[in-house]
Order: sequence, then C-alpha cells, then structure tokens
Amino acid sequence: MCGIVGYWGRRNAGSILLQAIRNLEYRGYDSVGICTSNGEILAIRKDKGKVEEVNGRHSLHEMTGNIGIAHTRWATTGKVTKKNAHPHTDCTKSIAVVHNGIIENYERIRERLRAKGHAFQSETDTETIAHLLEENIHLGIGQAMISVAKELEGRNAFVALFGNEGVIAGVRKGEERQVENLFLVLDTLVLSSEIGRKAGQYLNSYSRSHGVELADALVAATAHFNKIPLWSLNKRHYPMRDIRFFSPGQS
Repeated sequence: MCGIVGYWGRRNAGSILLQAIRNLEYRGYDSVGICTSNGEILAIRKDKGKVEEVNGRHSLHEMTGNIGIAHTRWATTGKVTKKNAHPHTDCTKSIAVVHNGIIENYERIRERLRAKGHAFQSETDTETIAHLLEENIHLGIGQAMISVAKELEGRNAFVALFGNEGVIAGVRKGEERQVENLFLVLDTLVLSSEIGRKAGQYLNSYSRSHGVELADALVAATAHFNKIPLWSLNKRHYPMRDIRFFSPGQS
C-alpha cells in the first residue's frame, strides 16, 4: 500500500517529510519521492529504492520550502522506475500529486488529455490526476479536486500541492464516484497515511471529553502536538479518513 504524507508549516518540509516516510516504510514500497514548495516554485526529488538509498542519492533532507508532500510507492500501474515514482506534475509544473489506489479508467482519460495537447512523462495512472487538475483549476481548488475525483473510476485517495497558491488539498472517494472527504490545508497541519500511537490516544481522549466530531478533534490534536494555539487554525480543514497527521518527533 502506498504511503502519503503532507506538511504545511513554518519549518523546512524536506527533513520533516523524510522522517515521516521513514515511519511508513513498513507498509512496503519500491520507490520514494518528495515535493516541496516555497509558495511559488515546486522542487521534486524522487527515485526507485529504499528511503535511505534515495536520500543518499538526492539529499531529500536538504529540500527547502515550508510546504510539501511525500510518497512511498507500491507499483501497480507502470514499472518500478524513477519516472514512475511519485509525485507527478501537470504540464505547467505548478501542481504536484501523490496518490493511493487504482484509476480503472485512466487510459481513456489519458487519451483524451493527449488529444488536447497534454504531454505525459510516466506510465502511471496517477499522472492523469495532475493533468485533470490543470484542466479544472479555473473552477477553484476545492471544486477542481471534487470534479477530478468524480471522474476517476475505482477507489482512490490523492493529495495535491498547488505551488502557485501555496495550498495542499486532498480527496478520498469510493467506488461509486462518491467523494467521501475533502480537505484544504490553509494553515499549519501535518498529514500522513498513519497516525502515531500517542497522537491517537490524545485524539480519542479529546474527542470524548469535548464531544466533538473526529474532524474537529483531528485539527485540535494536530495543534496540540505542534504546540499551535487552537485559535490560529483556519476552520476550513476537512481531513480524509485514510490520510491523517504525522507529528514530528512522534512515532
């Protein structure tokens, strides 16, 4: 199963995301990639191999920018190659995407996008998401994410980094093209495919004691572990069920 991590904060994203994907290694994977941004330009480093091998070749820990997404890939569509490693970008190189799932209709989507002039750099189904977002970005980030998710057949979850806007967004959907969750990260938040034991204990405790929904408790728990005043968090956080937060220093 692929691992997804996202970070939006005040620290350099590279070192935080590197530690996060180290914590996801047990899930099994064949390649690794990180994308960071300073709010304008996207920087991507990725390759096949284990986390430490890829870090040794590409110095992932030195990547700058306070926004980023990372991925550990378990190959499904496309061979195990550097080009097929996530993240993938659109033609403008301003949108980067990481993905977990299988897009059952990706070949039809790819051919349609090629006919419109889109150039693909990989064999993956994931790259179609980046190009679809490019096509729909005029709708606004939230609506573009929903529109793209509805077009994908199969169960899928993906996170996109919009470099020009400095925003991370994610969607999870089921088999019937029903968008189950959407989130926009507009303030400090750390996301991951797994939730740490201590963080999970706090999340459950906060939810029970305050009588709040999981989404609200997730934001509160994230703030707690990063020592961020709750009032500073933007209220437009909608976490996905299978992409949760990673707190630096927690396992």
